[in-house]
Order: sequence, then C-alpha cells, then structure tokens
Amino acid sequence: MSIQKTLNIYSYIVIIMLICTATTVLYMWKQFSMLEVFKNNQRILLEICVEFQEGSRNLTNFAREYVVTGEDSYKKQYFDILLVRTGKKARPDNAEVAGGEKISLLALLQQYGVLPDELETFGLSERLSDMLAEDEIKAINMVQGIFQDEQGKYTIYKDPDYENARTIVFSPTYQWNKAEILNVAQMFSKKILVRTNADVAAANNHFRNAVFYVSIFIAIIFISVLYSSWYAIKRISKPLMLTMDFAKKIDNEKFTCTIDCRNTDEISQLGKILNILEKNIKEYTERLERLSYCDDLTGLWNRRKLISLMEGRLQILREQGGTLAFAMFDIDHFKDINDTYGHDAGDTVLRTLAQTLSQCLRRDTILARFGGEEFILCFENTDCEEAVLLCDAVRKRCEALRIAYGKYSLSVTVSIGLCFYDVSKQEALAIDIDVLLKKADTALYQAKKAGRNRVMLWQPPASVA
Repeated sequence: MSIQKTLNIYSYIVIIMLICTATTVLYMWKQFSMLEVFKNNQRILLEICVEFQEGSRNLTNFAREYVVTGEDSYKKQYFDILLVRTGKKARPDNAEVAGGEKISLLALLQQYGVLPDELETFGLSERLSDMLAEDEIKAINMVQGIFQDEQGKYTIYKDPDYENARTIVFSPTYQWNKAEILNVAQMFSKKILVRTNADVAAANNHFRNAVFYVSIFIAIIFISVLYSSWYAIKRISKPLMLTMDFAKKIDNEKFTCTIDCRNTDEISQLGKILNILEKNIKEYTERLERLSYCDDLTGLWNRRKLISLMEGRLQILREQGGTLAFAMFDIDHFKDINDTYGHDAGDTVLRTLAQTLSQCLRRDTILARFGGEEFILCFENTDCEEAVLLCDAVRKRCEALRIAYGKYSLSVTVSIGLCFYDVSKQEALAIDIDVLLKKADTALYQAKKAGRNRVMLWQPPASVA
C-alpha cells in the first residue's frame, strides 16, 4: 500500500475521531460550565448564610454598645444592618453578593435557587431574629427616653432608663434567644452545604466522564498519527532524525544547538520554528530560575537563595579567613497587626519593610526573607562595632517607618540578633549555616526577652567554674 493511501486512511480515521472529540468536548464544556455554576451558587449561598449570622451577632454587639455607651454611631450601624437585610437600603458596594443593590436576603436566596424546605428554615431564623430585634429596639429607645404605650407604639417620652435597657440585652433570656437564632441559621447553612455538595459532586462526575471519553478519542488520534508518522519516516528519515536529535538536546537543557535551515522545504521551516522555540525555552528557563530564588511577597531572596549565597561566603571564609556578621531579625508583635487589621495589612507591612531596607542597605549586604516575619542580614568586610551600628541603623529605620494601610498609619519595631566572626581559615572550618542561624536566633531571643526593639550581640555562655 502506498504512503498516500496509508496516510489517507489514517486521515479519515483522525477526522472521524476529531468529530467525536469535538462533540464530547462540547458536552464536557457544558458539564464544566454547570459545575462552575453549582460551585458559584454554593459559594454565594454560603456567603449569604455567613452574612446573616454575622449580621445577627453585629446586631447584638451594636445594641449592647449603644445601651452601654450611648454613642449614636452604634445605633446607626444597628439600623443599617436591619435596613440592608430587608432590602430597604442598598447593600454595600464592596459586598461579595449583589453589591450596591436594594434586595433582601430572602430575595437573594430565592434568586439563587434555594429549595422550599431550606427557605422555611431560613424564614424561621429570620422571624426569630426579628422578634429579638423588637427587644433590642425597645432597649435602644429606652436609652433615648422613648417608651411604648398600651398599643405598643413608641409615643411616651420621659427620662432614659439605662438600667432596664441593659437588663434587656444582657439577660439570660436574651442570650438564649440569640443562641437559638444562630442554631437555626447554622442548621440552614448545613442544609445548603449538604444539598450544594451533592449538586457539585453530580456535576463533577458528569464532567469526569466527559474528560474520560475525550481522553480515549485523543489517544486514538494520537496512535493513528503516530503510526502514520512512523510509516512516512522512511521517506524523510534524515531531516527528521536531525530534528529529533535537536529536540533531545533541548530536553537535556543544551541550549547551544541549532538546526540547519538553509533549505526551503517544510522540514527546514520546522527547523526555523524549533530554533525560535529553543531560544524562548532558554529565556523562560532562566526567568523561572530567577523566580525560584525570590520571595513572592517581598521580592527579597528566599531561604533557598540565602543558603546558596551563605555557602559561597562561608567557602571564601574557609579559604581566606576574615570577618562575617550574620543577623536575624523579626517584626515585634507582628501577630497583633494580623489580628487587628487583617493579613492584608501584615503583607503590606512586610512588603514596605523589605522595599525600604533594600534601598538603604549596602549593595554587598545579603537581605533575605527567612520565613514569616523573620529576615536575615549578612555583612562582609566589617568589624564587630560597625556591624552592631549597621544593625541598629536598620532597627531605627524600621522604627521610624510609617506604613499607610487604608485609613491607618501603621508603625513597627524590630528585634535583631547578631553573631559576629573574625576567624582564621582553620577556625572557619567549624562554621556552617546551621551554626550561624542557631547563634543569631539565640541572640534574637535574648533581644525579645530584654524588651524588644533592640540589637543583641551573641555572646558565648559563661563557663561554669
């Protein structure tokens, strides 16, 4: 059978398989879209559940704060939650769901396909919350000197009754009712989670089936093409062998080879493309290697690069002797920043601190992020006194830094542990990165123990007589 006939037969097979694959891919895409819709609906419904529960807790907090302090801001926030929940006031523009729209939570749930029994559970929690809100509003009005008449309307004005107002919102009955609301809300969240998980699982199963069939069709196409290529290679063996040899060299990261493309045939055109691909792969490989040594958040060297650089400096120290100053520092009370302002604020602090120190340190100084809020400094060609002064300059620079985060201006301090070596070649043999880290960490611990915001030089423990 001729090459042309063989290639024609396999071409027909490939066309049929492509049609089957395209049909299955369309089905797979449909299932994938449905899966994404189910996941999105699940996310939105759970966000609404969380919003309702957080809103209920905030209603209690604002009502209590108001009856205790009498500050109008708490009363305003209290009624804003009620108005947004009922759709009488537009939702915040930054809301995850329906930002800027006037729509009640109940309407939102109906919009995203909540089942009747789920709505019934939500309605119960909403009714319980409304009943508790009547007591909270009653307490708020007592603080303002407004009281109910016999018809339950607020028409009586007299002196504020702070004691009864506080009794209402801090009573055991009130606490029990609040817990009941949250229990029902959690029951609603559980129903939503169980049902949406089932929907997502079903859609995911259909999607996996589609992927399986697509994989089968692609495998058949691949086998057909492979066989056709193998059969035809007898007629074009030499140029193809050169191309394969080139591909193997690229696979082994030998980026100095090229394909001879002096001819104008198809194989030569392919060679030109592969030469371009080789150049691009080389550039991308170098770029990825650079990225692998950088910390994503701060842009500083990461731990992997730090160890590599320190091994180089330690090797020089072992060959020549000399001085080495190695310091570890971290941000004091960094956890408080995350807890108070959020992890985005903590990331902003880390980025700003890294950028500031990168600009003010000497070019031969190693500055790396060791992990979390811990950083490493390494100075060379310096004596002990100068190393201490350099570390203290870093400490002062951090202390003077003011970091803008939204409407807040954040300030931080750092504690620094420093170890210093002035050794001969022989003495340097006993020093490795683990020794440096251990001594710097010990000095850092001593700086923390001494009150933070200071530089502590490692000293050998006093010998016991």
